Amino acid sequence: MKRHLRWAALVVCVLVPFVGTGILHNSPVEASSALPKAISPGPWGFEDRIPISLAYPSAVSCPSASDCWVVGGTVEGSGAVIATSNGGRGWSNESLPIRVVELNAISCPSTSNCWAVGSTAGSEGLVVATSNGGKTWTTQSLAYGIGTLSGISCPNTSDCWAVGPTYVVATTDGGSTWNAQTLPNTEYEYFLSGISCPSTSDCWAAGHIPGGSGFVLGTSDGGATWTPTNLNVGSLI
Repeated sequence: MKRHLRWAALVVCVLVPFVGTGILHNSPVEASSALPKAISPGPWGFEDRIPISLAYPSAVSCPSASDCWVVGGTVEGSGAVIATSNGGRGWSNESLPIRVVELNAISCPSTSNCWAVGSTAGSEGLVVATSNGGKTWTTQSLAYGIGTLSGISCPNTSDCWAVGPTYVVATTDGGSTWNAQTLPNTEYEYFLSGISCPSTSDCWAAGHIPGGSGFVLGTSDGGATWTPTNLNVGSLI
């Protein structure tokens, strides 16, 4: 399974490094006595109690300060997901459908609902979801021709957007149906790798132009229209 060793800022309360098997976590500590009610960030600590089956962590999502899910892959070449419900003091493996070869991204808008994306053995796009906090994960159907998915964002438990190199797919019914959205034609080829949707109207998808600069597509109407922006900076995405 092809692995892209990349770094991403995943800092809210957990940061996943992409090389090695471990998790950095940050816990708030009380500030000085002069400000008894103030909270300041605590030191980062290395969380080494994760299951060894997750050899290649790739993404994390934490809907609360206690609950987090991490996705990635195993040494054997299959997708993997682990979870904690006690702020990282203990992590456990969760079972995935057998077709999952690679998981690249995850979004958990609640402690019950998560969606993760990746690919199958045939490099077909893949979405797996849980609505019971990870007790069971099921595969959701995508349109034919959708390849590997690398990013996903779900602002609530019904609406999600996911991206692959040259496509955006979306659902408004919790994944019962996923539809490809129309992207703008540009004078240059671009590849999308990540997406963030703070609301059901607004999303930004980021990627790069081969041999060129970073690239962002934005929508303010739920994906009915997407507008490109060339960042005119080196491609770091």
